[in-house]
Amino acid sequence: DRLENIRFFDSVNFDKEAYAEANLFWITLSWDSKLCSLDEAWRDSYRMLHKFKANLENKYGKIEWLVFIQPFPNEGAAFGYPHFHIVMWFKDSTFNVFPHLEKDSSGAMVMRYRVKEKREIELSGKWHSFIDVQALSSLRGAVNYVKKYAKSVCYGENSKAILNGAVAWLYRKKSF
Repeated sequence: DRLENIRFFDSVNFDKEAYAEANLFWITLSWDSKLCSLDEAWRDSYRMLHKFKANLENKYGKIEWLVFIQPFPNEGAAFGYPHFHIVMWFKDSTFNVFPHLEKDSSGAMVMRYRVKEKREIELSGKWHSFIDVQALSSLRGAVNYVKKYAKSVCYGENSKAILNGAVAWLYRKKSF
């Protein structure tokens, strides 16, 4: 809350410009349950995560990040498999972002900023499964997003937080 609210591309008029430059993202890395067992996925999760970051740094330069690991909470084949939520700051590279109106998980329409080079990031990072990339327009927005996320899945007595804590303890995983 004490951080200066740095705005990254807030002043861009998207009616006149197709893209804005950005280098701060909220990235979600999911795990395809068909690749391996649940146990293998958890045991291999951080090795694969660090490989993803190293691959990106080889192409784009230095990256700072804040990582949250979580078991996939929804029912289905991926239930319990690890997925990562990452705030990723590309210190040496920028990407082209554009506004995109889309539905959130509750069905409400929200404005998100998507990355033109998403496919390039996917290929460069060599992640084995699904990747979602959203640009963050301000430092305060990133902090608020992280706080809201952490409160909903890392703390408390809701089912997501309990599942997350139990699996993180079992596999000795932590967010950093």
